[in-house]
Amino acid sequence: MGWLAFAIYAVLLNFVTWHAWVHDKRRAATRGRRTPENTLLWLCLLGGWPAALLASRQFRHKTVKAAFLGRMYALIAVNVAVVSVVLALTIRG
Repeated sequence: MGWLAFAIYAVLLNFVTWHAWVHDKRRAATRGRRTPENTLLWLCLLGGWPAALLASRQFRHKTVKAAFLGRMYALIAVNVAVVSVVLALTIRG
């Protein structure tokens, strides 16, 4: 995958992730049907974690649930590790 394709993927995924957090927050406030936590976590694992962190702080959503936060931060660590290995291998050639 080229750098441009990766950048487009990252921007689109983070856009979707941010909106998923906003949607879930709105549904939480109105007692509507919520976005499953596993969906939010998958979005983080796939690379949407920067938007998830931003939206969590911006809307004060999913910031107190320790179990969710633990899984989210673990998935962020996995994502960063995988991207780091891929970058290292790409640079090495």
